[in-house]
Amino acid sequence: MYAEIDEHQVLEGDPVELVCLLYGKALEKLALACRMTALEDVQERNRAIARASEIVIELQSSLDLEQGGEVATNLERLYEYVQHRLAAAMAERSDEPLAETIGLLKTLAEGWRDASDSRKGAMNVPEAPVEEEEEPALAGAGRTWTV
Repeated sequence: MYAEIDEHQVLEGDPVELVCLLYGKALEKLALACRMTALEDVQERNRAIARASEIVIELQSSLDLEQGGEVATNLERLYEYVQHRLAAAMAERSDEPLAETIGLLKTLAEGWRDASDSRKGAMNVPEAPVEEEEEPALAGAGRTWTV
């Protein structure tokens, strides 16, 4: 699956960036599927939908339901719904389920991009200067820690 993504991005990217890359690839495949509908190339259309489905499966399998709590549970349900709609797109040979799926994945991708931007912003916050007269117990209290 990652063969279509630049190896450097996979090896050097943080997990949130990788999720964003996967959403991007899924959206590319769904756009291709829509183009193939217009060209009446059913085989290539189904291949593109299948690749998008594989990406969604990868996203779903990476969820940590135990630590992710309600957010992870809701994402799992949404991914299941997306899979259902992709199957319907293949069976019906209709772009309506694809359009719905594209809308859902775009919304999720935007959320993950925002999360990635927020993380990057938090990591670039300069440390507060430590004053000379500060008590040792308070040293470093102005630091920003990212987990």
